[in-house]
Amino acid sequence: MSLVVARMSNPALPVVARLGSSADNASEPPVGAPHTFEGPGAQDALADQELRALTSKNQELKERKTFLEDQCNALSSKEAELNLLKKKLDMVVEFSENRKLTAEEKLEEKLYELNATKNELLAADKYLKVTEEEMEKYRSLSSFGGISPDPVPWITVQDKKWKKMREELQESNLTFNHKIAVQERNALANWMKARYWETRMMQQQSRENACLKSRLRMMQREMLPVGSVRRELMPGRPKSQKPVWQASRVVPRMNSSTSPQSDPEMHTVARGVREFPHCPGLLRMPYHMGWNVPDFPPPHPPPQWWTWGPRPHFVPPPQG
Repeated sequence: MSLVVARMSNPALPVVARLGSSADNASEPPVGAPHTFEGPGAQDALADQELRALTSKNQELKERKTFLEDQCNALSSKEAELNLLKKKLDMVVEFSENRKLTAEEKLEEKLYELNATKNELLAADKYLKVTEEEMEKYRSLSSFGGISPDPVPWITVQDKKWKKMREELQESNLTFNHKIAVQERNALANWMKARYWETRMMQQQSRENACLKSRLRMMQREMLPVGSVRRELMPGRPKSQKPVWQASRVVPRMNSSTSPQSDPEMHTVARGVREFPHCPGLLRMPYHMGWNVPDFPPPHPPPQWWTWGPRPHFVPPPQG
């Protein structure tokens, strides 16, 4: 008689079947064969264990799926943001290129106008030089009397035209120089503005860097233990820096090695006041001021700087 045990609750689980006769059931299993759990309690425990393992795996797979979906959504949002930034960058580059092209075209037009004006000025200058040469020739001929007085009115007309052309040339030169000066002044003003803003931004950035460094040092000091804190000056903000505490200086004490030797003959009147010892008589010196001191020659007489009166009579010092 054969026994078939199948689990109807979960068809995915493997079906455990055991076939054998009644005699085989009655006989004992051979030595070394694996032990099989018989009975409904053991089978239910095994099924519950497998069910728990499958539910835990299913939960892990669901968590993994949600994590991957979150990562996919984050990457898709970043990709969309990156595409938007690329579009903005392309638009900015295109706008800058268009502005560059327009500026180059305007610059070419200005240069073309300046070259045309220069050419006109050069042509007018040449024409004026030729006219001046002709006027000089006519004046020289009229001064020598080589021509009749008929062309004199023509000379006056040419002189008027020459003066008028000279005035126009001077006006065009002035306007041209004025335009050049205005352009140079505008370029200098723009350069000064750019330089000012650049220096201002650099100063602001340096202040921000100093503040950030000071904050970093403060945070590092807060993280360090109490005994290892070291005070330093704060760059950029001297008002917020507290003065460093200064301890009193160590004053050396007076002892026998450092104190001066006291004179036994020096008497003290009061505390801190001293006087010389009492002299029994007048203070006498061993030699007179005019006498010769041993091992030293006699002093030289003073120079005679006077020019009138009797000469002084020097008395030699006594020898003894």
